[in-house]
Amino acid sequence: MAAVVTGRRVYQRMYTKTVSKIAKTFQVSLFLGLGLLSTGNLVTTPRLVLLLLFANDFVTVAISTDRVGLSPPPDRWRLPEISIAALAIAVPWLAVSFAT
Repeated sequence: MAAVVTGRRVYQRMYTKTVSKIAKTFQVSLFLGLGLLSTGNLVTTPRLVLLLLFANDFVTVAISTDRVGLSPPPDRWRLPEISIAALAIAVPWLAVSFAT
């Protein structure tokens, strides 16, 4: 039973990190894509894009908390739902990025 509980906690941690990473990727991609379309120029250099992605990852890890719960039934990766959830997180952050 302990192995099942540990496995489900590990899954919840992976799920949370995956949604966060996909959301950050959507945010950066949309920001750069819309910036290119609206100005006709790249709003940043490739080196700064890498720095932005690494900075996002470090901040996410630094401020993350590890309070995962257990799900009663076994979990499965539902990629369409994960992508939709990540996009729903990324769009507001995109608005914040443009407002800033």
